[in-house]
Amino acid sequence: MIYYRNRHRFNKETLDYDRVPIRARKIIGYAILILTLAAGTIFTLSTFYDTPKEKNLKEHIELLTSDVYILNNRIDGLEDVLSDIETMDSIVYRSIFEDDPYYDKQNENLNVIDSIYNMNYVDIVDVTHRKLSRLERKITDEYYDLEHLQEISIERQDYLKSVPSIQPISNKDLKRTASGWGYRIHPVYHIKKFHFGLDFSAKTGTPIYATGNSKVYYAGYTRSGYGKVVILDHGYGYKTLYGHMDEVYVNRGDVIHRGDIIGEVGSTGVSTGPHLHYEVIYYGKKVNPVNFFFTDLTPEEYDRMIEISSKMNRTYD
Repeated sequence: MIYYRNRHRFNKETLDYDRVPIRARKIIGYAILILTLAAGTIFTLSTFYDTPKEKNLKEHIELLTSDVYILNNRIDGLEDVLSDIETMDSIVYRSIFEDDPYYDKQNENLNVIDSIYNMNYVDIVDVTHRKLSRLERKITDEYYDLEHLQEISIERQDYLKSVPSIQPISNKDLKRTASGWGYRIHPVYHIKKFHFGLDFSAKTGTPIYATGNSKVYYAGYTRSGYGKVVILDHGYGYKTLYGHMDEVYVNRGDVIHRGDIIGEVGSTGVSTGPHLHYEVIYYGKKVNPVNFFFTDLTPEEYDRMIEISSKMNRTYD
């Protein structure tokens, strides 16, 4: 039993003073009051006053949040730079290589991320992870784009080396251009006949050059009127024919490079004089050779070549 410290009551039976006990109800009341005051104090301290540990944690979170803001700004800057690279990438693909990018950026559906400001720390970290994942995906796509671009570039280099692009004989002053593409009076049959090629007048024995990297498709004599002839397969759908040759230096299957001498000018077959008959064939269809001298001629020389080849000059076959 709990007693008051300084309260006593006179006992008539014992003629003495007894200590006064504290009632249980009051004890409970005091306990509730003390607990209430303690809880209030704790609540007030925890709400309005930080412990040293809490203060350090808050300062640390503020520093981390500031760092995440800076990181997000850097990510946004990198995404802007990457977008510029993607734009230039598309220009290179479409304007130079006439192809679409390996990955079509226009169809990429990315979630729009709201501004990170005024977000709590957990949301900011989540947004940062999403941005990094997006940036990583874009960089990976761009890597495959550049890898594909390299493959196309190598293939295009081979294409540019292979496609016919020079004159088959030395003709810097263009004076050896004899007869061009179109209808002509055949010098032997004396009838109007379409001339599927370009004739170059030259002395017998004049070197004949391959107009592009290729492989010898045919080398020998033909009964079609071309006499001794060489046909080169350049790949990419292109073949070139060299007719009325006097000497043939190559054999079927030989690998040829642009500028290699493949034979000499002659007058074999149906021909009225030494010359070279030159044809360009694209996927089985004969096309005007005058459009395939872009490596050899300046724009002015090309215009002159067009003018010369279009005239009704002397024909040899």
